[in-house]
Amino acid sequence: MDEQELKKHLVNIVQEYGSRWNSIEDRIYKQHEQEEIESRDEYHYAKRTD
Repeated sequence: MDEQELKKHLVNIVQEYGSRWNSIEDRIYKQHEQEEIESRDEYHYAKRTD
């Protein structure tokens, strides 16, 4: 494997890793949003009275 092929291979590995990490973060964010919505239904927050 010459240097150019190695660089392409490494770029592909990094792109795959980044893509997987982005999907993991997306799932975490969506789950967090859903939990926020559900917790709003459970708790009633009082408005501030400053």
